[in-house]
Amino acid sequence: MIKFIRRWKLPIAMAIGILLAPWLKLCIGILPYLLFSMLFMTLSNIKLKELAFTKFHLVFLITQAVLPVLFYFIFLPLGKDIAISAMLCSMTSVATASVVVTEKLEGNPATLSTFVLLSNTLTAIAVSIAFPLVNNQATLSFWIPFQVIFHKLFILLIVPFLITLWLRSRIGIKAVHSWAKSHSFYSFYLWMLSVSVITGQTVYSISHDDTPIRLLVYVSLTSLIVCIIQFSLGRILGRRFKDNITGGQALGQKNNILGIWLAQTYLNPIVALAPGTYLLWQNIFNGIQLAIKDKRDIEKANKK
Repeated sequence: MIKFIRRWKLPIAMAIGILLAPWLKLCIGILPYLLFSMLFMTLSNIKLKELAFTKFHLVFLITQAVLPVLFYFIFLPLGKDIAISAMLCSMTSVATASVVVTEKLEGNPATLSTFVLLSNTLTAIAVSIAFPLVNNQATLSFWIPFQVIFHKLFILLIVPFLITLWLRSRIGIKAVHSWAKSHSFYSFYLWMLSVSVITGQTVYSISHDDTPIRLLVYVSLTSLIVCIIQFSLGRILGRRFKDNITGGQALGQKNNILGIWLAQTYLNPIVALAPGTYLLWQNIFNGIQLAIKDKRDIEKANKK
């Protein structure tokens, strides 16, 4: 039983979210604090010299910029809402929690931490340019979505990074940094909690949405196709840098809470379903990855 729980911990966390959806949706307000804490603990365990811009980041930034355009025109024959849904699932920045998952999968969390900052900045610029064009919002200023997104970026990503720098410094409280560094594994369990809360919120929203079933199916399948392509392409590109795990998470694991908020604020409720269902698909994929890794770890331990 313990081995089963350990191997399938992420699907169990999602199942808890589904079963307790009416109550967990009330906990959505704790997510920023969970994300902040996760990134702070993870950054505390990373050497500053590892947070450097590399060719990996350039390739993946270009890919993140090109994919939304391709997806939009590929899916456009199915309808504008479907095309925008595909575009949004790709345009949304990489999730902060992807650093935690990458570390657990033995990828390169330092490389991904740098990409998280770059990816979110690119998303702020891309959304500010693309949304007025695809949604015919000529009156929407470039700076409105950019400022809002960058504000979220500053609070959830840059502030924990600055705190980490200060704690490492001579005038900082090094004991706090040492504690965070030695307990960074807690970030994974914080992520598991956030998965339950986000899953509960997503399932509750979808179940109470009045969107026609057929359209919901189309949007769900669209997000699934985009999810599979992005994880697969990320792994393929990552192999060129001998880091397929980091590559897969960089393109595949998205900040869907941001995506849902963007759709509800600047687009429409139908498009908001896309990042919501994408969130479920990506966590299923992450659960499979973690289960496979745990199985391999157990097999290695038994051989010793």
